[in-house]
Amino acid sequence: MAPVNGAGRKIAELPGPRALPLFGNLLQLDAQRLHLVLEDWARSFGSLYAFRAGPKRTVAVSDPVLLEQILRARPDQYRRIGRIESVLAELEIPGVFSAEGAAWRPQRRLMTMSLSTRRSTDFYPRLQLVLERLFRRWRAASGHGTTLDVVAEFKRLTVDLTMLLAFGHDANTIEHDGDELQKQLRQILPILNRRITAPFPYWRFFRSPVDRRIDRAVFELRERLSRLIAEARQRLDAEPTRADKRSDLLSAMLLARDEAGQPFSDELILGNALQVLVAGQDTTAATLAWAVHLLCEQPDVVAWLREEVDAVVGSASVVESAEEAARLVRVDAVLQEALRLRSSSPVIFLESVTDVVLDGVSVPRGTWVLALTRVAALRDEHFARAQEFLPERWLDAAPVAESGSRGHIPFGSGSRICPGRALALTEMRVALAMLYGNFDVQRVGPPEQVGERFAFIVEPTRLRVKLQPRVR
Repeated sequence: MAPVNGAGRKIAELPGPRALPLFGNLLQLDAQRLHLVLEDWARSFGSLYAFRAGPKRTVAVSDPVLLEQILRARPDQYRRIGRIESVLAELEIPGVFSAEGAAWRPQRRLMTMSLSTRRSTDFYPRLQLVLERLFRRWRAASGHGTTLDVVAEFKRLTVDLTMLLAFGHDANTIEHDGDELQKQLRQILPILNRRITAPFPYWRFFRSPVDRRIDRAVFELRERLSRLIAEARQRLDAEPTRADKRSDLLSAMLLARDEAGQPFSDELILGNALQVLVAGQDTTAATLAWAVHLLCEQPDVVAWLREEVDAVVGSASVVESAEEAARLVRVDAVLQEALRLRSSSPVIFLESVTDVVLDGVSVPRGTWVLALTRVAALRDEHFARAQEFLPERWLDAAPVAESGSRGHIPFGSGSRICPGRALALTEMRVALAMLYGNFDVQRVGPPEQVGERFAFIVEPTRLRVKLQPRVR
């Protein structure tokens, strides 16, 4: 991609769905099925097409080579759409995810430095603690024949672990039903999706009951995390000689310094802490839930998975060390295949920062460019038998077709690749091993009843299971 030099086709010349006057294609864009609509259009109009969100002309890209170029050209040529930054700022949740330009680099430095602290030896014992609680919860549920909401169950895991790792705080939503933290977090991504995809910013003029609920939820979350920041600062002040041994993200952020050697503001720390809590727990829980859904149809894969879990974990209820977790290559393959088939982030909302040429098309500054990250991964030219759930393909060094491109970018690419991906994969690996090492999993109802809902990330709906203790 290069700056526009007068050559190239215009966006208006790209194929795309027929638009209505004034409304464009807005009436076709169901917010909760947005990714499916965009992917259907990609199959109809190709890997580079255009549509109109009201008067806003938008380009959608699914070609993996172009996607890699776009993602690696951030932040100089592309950024997240400005509405994401403004909506999160209005919700008082600023942070590295939504920051752009000069504001992004110091926050990226803050998160990179702080997340590296979480790779300490304290990480795995905390993960093990949360998993053992979840094992006991599921063991009790299996004894009573309880039907479990898979997404909600995994969100208990991810919320508790994120709170421990990020804030050194034991929320323990696993053992305490009805925790307010879960209720507050559950509201944020749906309202974020609703406001980003809205044709105009209605909430600035009229606050619906939903908007008022989200205002209260964010206020309460900020109050809770502000108290945790104050407590962490008091601990660090009281134990200055132990400051470098603190392993939670919050303490690491309080200790971090910018390039000028100055501490980061509490508001910046609070915003990034909120974003870690919101984004990390939903994407990880959704991926685990999709893996369970796919495994329900594949008893042979479950047996193949358990063969490895039994060999690595033995009779223990949970994986006992990070070294054991690293040996779960089949479990990792299942997760990679779930990420390929059911990515929790199939759309990345971007806009061009400068005038660029994208595959011969002149794209003016400020144009929305939607990166459709799942389309290529579902095509046979990139993956053999692409529509099938075949985790063993990931045991090869490079499961690619002749195109040479995987078309598989679940964590993004370039300078803005997800900084917490390694920790998320470890968390998912040991959670899946614990579930299938100890329980037989039976989905309640037919597979057709399970839907997928876009709420900035994509998670399954109506996915419920019953567990039975596994007979080894």
